Amino acid sequence: MKAIDYSLWLWIALIPILLFNAEKQLASPHENLRSEDIAIVMAWDERVQDSWLPKSLDNKRIYANRHGYEFLVMNMTSHHGRAPSWYKIEALYKAFKEHPEKQWFWWLDVDTLIMELDMRIEDLLDEEMKLSQVRQKDIVISWDCFGLTMGSFMLRNTDWNRRLLFKMMESVPSGSEKIMFGEQRYLQSIFNLGEEMAEKFHFIPPRKISAALQQPCEQFDKHSQELYDFQHGDFLIHFSGCGAEGCKNALDFHWNGISYNVNTNSAINNLF
Repeated sequence: MKAIDYSLWLWIALIPILLFNAEKQLASPHENLRSEDIAIVMAWDERVQDSWLPKSLDNKRIYANRHGYEFLVMNMTSHHGRAPSWYKIEALYKAFKEHPEKQWFWWLDVDTLIMELDMRIEDLLDEEMKLSQVRQKDIVISWDCFGLTMGSFMLRNTDWNRRLLFKMMESVPSGSEKIMFGEQRYLQSIFNLGEEMAEKFHFIPPRKISAALQQPCEQFDKHSQELYDFQHGDFLIHFSGCGAEGCKNALDFHWNGISYNVNTNSAINNLF
């Protein structure tokens, strides 16, 4: 009888500890996230202006090397037939297939610059997931007055995301090179399917991963500057809306403001 009483007492004593540990693990799903669990993905083709590609590639390569992330860059020149905005879907799908060991993939458009090189992706993910009521998310993305901002977003390596990328690839017929931003509309339609699909998304403030250069929302939102527009100290700047050549001066200005010394020919030479 004493043995039974002792066993029962032991279980009663252990229950609070077990519950605390389980809650701690659920509350911090990224506590053990390592740099080698993360990959940065980018794609380009021959239509990208020379003023952009070397700087953009070097910027991501230096950042990835600093923190130990894998940098997956893909030349999509031979993939004509789809609008360049769809390259991200094909590149991400390939990254998922070839790197199943990764936990997170961070997509970046060519017209982006990482401005704060000391900021770590795993710290950002951990901070955001602690704020989320639903602890497991598949997509970390921001939203502005035009909808989803797809120049910089993150995908968790899950079966759901693999199926999503495959369906998105299959949805675009060959010869659809003029359907720009169709991938944005497709993903927004998934979000709008209902609560179950919406729970897959975690919306992060735009200035945390995709601050805008061009003030695109100022005519729609009086708070656009503080919500969307790039300010000193923001992690990343997205030069969307002005075209690669139209942003050349702004690119040079912000590139020179990043505290590193690079050979701008190094990354482009490694591609051939």
